[in-house]
Amino acid sequence: MVALIFDHTLELQDGLYNESAALTLMSTDVDTISRSIEMWHGVWASLFEVVIGVTLLARELGWVCVMPLIVIGLGVVGSSQITKVIGNRQKVWAGSVQRRIAITSSMLGSMKAVKMMGLTQVMSSIVQGQRVRELNLQKNFRWAILWVNVVGK
Repeated sequence: MVALIFDHTLELQDGLYNESAALTLMSTDVDTISRSIEMWHGVWASLFEVVIGVTLLARELGWVCVMPLIVIGLGVVGSSQITKVIGNRQKVWAGSVQRRIAITSSMLGSMKAVKMMGLTQVMSSIVQGQRVRELNLQKNFRWAILWVNVVGK
């Protein structure tokens, strides 16, 4: 998928879009899509597990078989409440990634001037600071994912 996106960006008209925006978020978006596909397989498989498990419990225990369904329902409600904030947190993190990559690209594009002016350490610390900022913003996203896993499992 990354190769297809990259090939498509090579065919775009020059100067039409901000190239850092198109290429910066490419791997982040592909990773998100990959995780979503993996989670989808877990959803349909879990549905079969629940149906088979409740059927077996109903045969052995009777009406008590609804208790796992109640727990599942509570997990779904809790997860849906938490996932409402995930999109915004991921958007902020992806924007931070884009900003860091744009700064790095700009710095590399003018590396000769940076070296001539002796600003290598300064620029390095700016990029490192952006990476630290990015990781701090990603932390909020990771915590939300953690809570979805805790509530949903």
